Amino acid sequence: NDSARLMLGLDKTPAPGRRIQQLDDYPVLKALLDRCLGESEAAEDMLSIAEQMLKVSVVPLYGEHNKLVIGAIIVMQDFTERMRYEEMRRDFVANASHELKTPIAAIRGFVETILDDPDMPPTTLSQFLTRTRKQVERLNNIVQDLIDLSRFDSGGGGTLVKQPVELNALIQASFEDKADDAVRARIVFSKRLNARPVYVSGDVDGLRQMISNLLDNAIKYSEADGRVEISLELDQDTGGALIRVTDSGMGIPREDQQRIFERFYRVDRARSRDAGGTGLGLSIVKHICQAHDGTVELTSRIDHGSTFTVTLPTLPEHR
Repeated sequence: NDSARLMLGLDKTPAPGRRIQQLDDYPVLKALLDRCLGESEAAEDMLSIAEQMLKVSVVPLYGEHNKLVIGAIIVMQDFTERMRYEEMRRDFVANASHELKTPIAAIRGFVETILDDPDMPPTTLSQFLTRTRKQVERLNNIVQDLIDLSRFDSGGGGTLVKQPVELNALIQASFEDKADDAVRARIVFSKRLNARPVYVSGDVDGLRQMISNLLDNAIKYSEADGRVEISLELDQDTGGALIRVTDSGMGIPREDQQRIFERFYRVDRARSRDAGGTGLGLSIVKHICQAHDGTVELTSRIDHGSTFTVTLPTLPEHR
């Protein structure tokens, strides 16, 4: 049938009227059918076609009195997305376990050292406690980011509270929140707001976190005396809101740009941990954008910085 031809990639091949055994490109399908007809038993297997994964089940079709096998029914299910999500789930569990294990192991080591040495000098004890607190903060950040990611994944799972949000005011508030961080990092921090109010339908906390995460990354990964700018304007063609965060940092290699929004993916793992990153910030940004029917794009050049552009649909009555 038409669906089977499309799934098998035969939509441009004259397939009607040909037997499945004549389709030489599908030995797995032919073997399943031969096994079912020869042994009168159901058979199933996975069939890989291009970038698709199909689950193929072949069931014997019996004739009169259910004694003689006169054919077979073949059912094909596209498992591509299901297997991709299953792989993502396994990777996520493995990565989350690794990220949580690191600070836990450090905390355990510090505490055991303190307990084993009751006469530890106050200065050394203070150093161990300071390092323990740093790891506790890192552990807390990872857990909080996991909670946020769960909240915004798949459209927020119904937990988003959307209302009209004016983006100029939101960006101004986020800019003020990050100003001290920029000063400490010796970053020239600037903003360009839109001349007129820009309204979107959104979850205030989610949008604020999205902007905060982008500014955090830009500041953390820019060298001293670098520049970070956030701007807001309207797309002349679509009327959508364009939020851009531009930095003069190290840039992101082309081979990493497609993966930068994956959970726990880091371009420079050592530097990311030193900067306090959890590897979840940009993934959260992506999911918040998707939960608001928006997109996020990256343009970057090594040693020339990066620009993250968030596009959000504006409220028609406020355009």
